[in-house]
Amino acid sequence: MDLPRVPSQSATPRSKVPSRSPALRKSGRGHLNGAEKLQRVLFNLIQNAIRHTPADGSVTVRARPAGKGVEVEVDDSGEGIPAADASHVFEAFYRGDASRNDDGAGLGLAISKAIIEAHGGKIWLEPGEPGTTVRFTLQGV
Repeated sequence: MDLPRVPSQSATPRSKVPSRSPALRKSGRGHLNGAEKLQRVLFNLIQNAIRHTPADGSVTVRARPAGKGVEVEVDDSGEGIPAADASHVFEAFYRGDASRNDDGAGLGLAISKAIIEAHGGKIWLEPGEPGTTVRFTLQGV
């Protein structure tokens, strides 16, 4: 699978997560560890937000304590997700409006959901307009 190219002036996502975190401990040989998987989730969410936000728009990433874990939010000022599509965006290969001229394969949100749920978390769309807000929680981080 070819990943979309990120413009050279774009920031590289990095994560700094304590290794003692039970939700993000290293997995077996040949597998991404939890921190790398979390980085993949953030990359997918931020890339989607940038892709669907106009040049004069904004993308904001927030993290806050939530119980014994963390809640992370990626918010954009883009065109938003139509209500009819909202319940399907975390399904593999779902691409919403077929008229969108988009390089995505419809896998990013499905992969993100699988990673978050595999680590005992939850991911969802936060209702609101304009734009899109995706939130996820992880416990023990």
